[in-house]
Amino acid sequence: MLKEQLLKGTAVPRSSPADILVLGVTPEYYHFFSAQGDRVRALDKSPQMIASVWPGSREDAVEGSWLAMPYADNSFDLILCDGGLQLLPFPKGLGQLQQELLRCLRPGGRFCVRLFARPAEPLSIRSVLDQVVDGRLNNLHALKILAGMGLQETTEQGVVLDAIWHSLQQRFSDWGQLAGLLAMDAREVAMLDAYRGNSAVYHFLSEAEVIDVFSQQKDGFGLEHSVTRYPDYRYGEFCPTLLFEKQAG
Repeated sequence: MLKEQLLKGTAVPRSSPADILVLGVTPEYYHFFSAQGDRVRALDKSPQMIASVWPGSREDAVEGSWLAMPYADNSFDLILCDGGLQLLPFPKGLGQLQQELLRCLRPGGRFCVRLFARPAEPLSIRSVLDQVVDGRLNNLHALKILAGMGLQETTEQGVVLDAIWHSLQQRFSDWGQLAGLLAMDAREVAMLDAYRGNSAVYHFLSEAEVIDVFSQQKDGFGLEHSVTRYPDYRYGEFCPTLLFEKQAG
């Protein structure tokens, strides 16, 4: 999750409340900006996630696609996304999102996104799993992400979630063994079974790939990359936050 300090300075300077859209239902975004008097809305494809996670009013959370946002042109000062870009096909889906961001952001508006970013030096699945065995990797969420990066051959191809499940099953005899290595309850680790047979594809992007797609011009506007911040928590090197601004070309 994005920490409060990563959000500082991302809101458009203003004397009146801002219009903010969250892609997904990240509660921290709502709490941070609504406390400043901003109007915070959410867009998510899952009605279950909206009902169970979104802390704001139900009328401000809409079920829909990020690639066809149900909002008028120039509706928002700031759009936020926490770790969701890997869900989109690359490059087509990312390009479609860029078009919608340019349409829905006001001139000078900003897009702030946390990536699960592929490192410059390629990871191998073997090296990732070795880190679990020798105790250097002991976070289940990080393991899922790094295993996916280690399995991904190209960004366009991405990695199927079922492939992540099989790679972990082949290395560890059972979830109890993995739970012991991670110092976790085996029932929590068994939630990995949600990946079994799951044909969904993640596309782990590099920072450069995102900047390249978002900087392309449409109708005289582009998303100019202004800053990248890396958090100081463990595995933060894989979780940069990128800030873009809608500007005329």
